[in-house]
Amino acid sequence: MAIVASLGCPGPAWADPAAAKAAADALFREAVALADQGQLGASVQKFEASFELDPARGTLQGWAMAEERLGRLLDAQLRFQRLLELAEAAGDTRRAEFARERLEALKARVPTLTIELGGDVPRGTRVTLDDGPLPTGAAGSALPVNPGDHRVVAVTPEGKRFARMISVSEGARASVRVSWVSAVEPAPEPRRAAPAVPPSPPPPSPAPTSTIGLAVGAVGLAAAGVGAYLWFDAGKDFDRVADQCPDDRCPSSVQQRIDRGQRKEVWSQALLIGGGLAVAGGVTLFVIGSRERPSPSVGVGLGPGVASVSGRF
Repeated sequence: MAIVASLGCPGPAWADPAAAKAAADALFREAVALADQGQLGASVQKFEASFELDPARGTLQGWAMAEERLGRLLDAQLRFQRLLELAEAAGDTRRAEFARERLEALKARVPTLTIELGGDVPRGTRVTLDDGPLPTGAAGSALPVNPGDHRVVAVTPEGKRFARMISVSEGARASVRVSWVSAVEPAPEPRRAAPAVPPSPPPPSPAPTSTIGLAVGAVGLAAAGVGAYLWFDAGKDFDRVADQCPDDRCPSSVQQRIDRGQRKEVWSQALLIGGGLAVAGGVTLFVIGSRERPSPSVGVGLGPGVASVSGRF
């Protein structure tokens, strides 16, 4: 109400009305430029100064729009309400309709803060909201405020003090209770023991080197055996077709058998060589693994009426 009343008050009287009008126009243009640059705080100050020199409806509209962009929703609501009144009085239907649209959009966005007084608050306690006195009749009512932090302070006639800072977001319906009675906090729930987690099984121990050597050697022997078989089988194929190729000239059917025999021979050589290497590697691993195992030991214990034998193998 104080802000609305201040908007209706005439600005300071200048000796030259034309100079006041020119200054107001210059401030208006500067405010618009600052708003375009995103400097909304400075823009609001320039709009306000321009309106004080010349209360034009266009200046008031820019002022209200800058307040809304800055997040001062309650201030913007008051400016648009004043703009609606001035526009309707002047028959400015375009600005009046614009002001109605912005007021309808701001209706749900402007937050409220309710200050409740507890039963222990004595008569004569002075309550302030953001350093402004709160009328006694305003307690318990949802008061529109700007989004942001607000400070509620109450001081009793004896000097007892209550202070609380509360943050109110856009569109919120917040409340704060003035009281010196400590709220009884609920007893904390007993902590539940965390469920026992079964220990993870130990990782499998790696196979002994000697066992790996035996496996590698067995594979090598098998590969060498297959290679030997293919070698002898290829030799038999060559012996069967030798008589059918006089002067090293063979029929096509015989030549196919020779090609198969040659492929068997190549595979047999590869398997014999690979199998031999695997056998050699397996023997090496087996020997290394045998050295890693502890050597067997036997111990004998003798005593009065007692004899014992222990060993490690």
